[in-house]
Amino acid sequence: MAPKSIRKAISDAFDGLVDEDLERFCFQLLDRKGKRVPESWVMGKSRARITAVLVRTYTEKGALKVVLESLRELGFNQNAKELVEATKHLTSSTPNAKRKNKARGASGAASSEPDRAGDEHFIDKHRNELIDRVSNIDGILDDLLQAGVIKQEMYDKIRARSTTQDMMRDLYSGPLKAGEASKDILYNSLKKNEKYLMNDLKKK
Repeated sequence: MAPKSIRKAISDAFDGLVDEDLERFCFQLLDRKGKRVPESWVMGKSRARITAVLVRTYTEKGALKVVLESLRELGFNQNAKELVEATKHLTSSTPNAKRKNKARGASGAASSEPDRAGDEHFIDKHRNELIDRVSNIDGILDDLLQAGVIKQEMYDKIRARSTTQDMMRDLYSGPLKAGEASKDILYNSLKKNEKYLMNDLKKK
């Protein structure tokens, strides 16, 4: 059965590597030019953990590219070929898929119109509570990066913050000032990543 996500396909690909080869893969990953993951995040970690770190660092499609490049550089061409085949249906865009994507938000969930109190956007209305109560910031930042609300440099800067509250404040003081569109994208990401918090705030 074909995997339902790129993340699952990457994890399955790691299952095809013996421990020694997985360790070689991690060393190869640490030697990459450009954005790299800290050694402590991947060395000696489980296959599922390494997959999660890659997706969180590069996004799903970015992680797929990194894994394929690393596998090929190590000579694991068959593993790379199998991963390409396993993700072909997840990375190709058909006309129908493109039409559907236009009706979907950047978070991958169906987009919806944010609630507004008069002319005030939901994101502005609940600013303080969102800053204090959001916890799944990694998923939100990944969505904003993928949607182009933030660039890689800003993404790295925000993630370097020590608390989730500071990360949210950075979003409010920077990218969210761009206009309603960026707030709409954040709104849809929050619906996906902070379902219970959003349900609670909508009651207020």
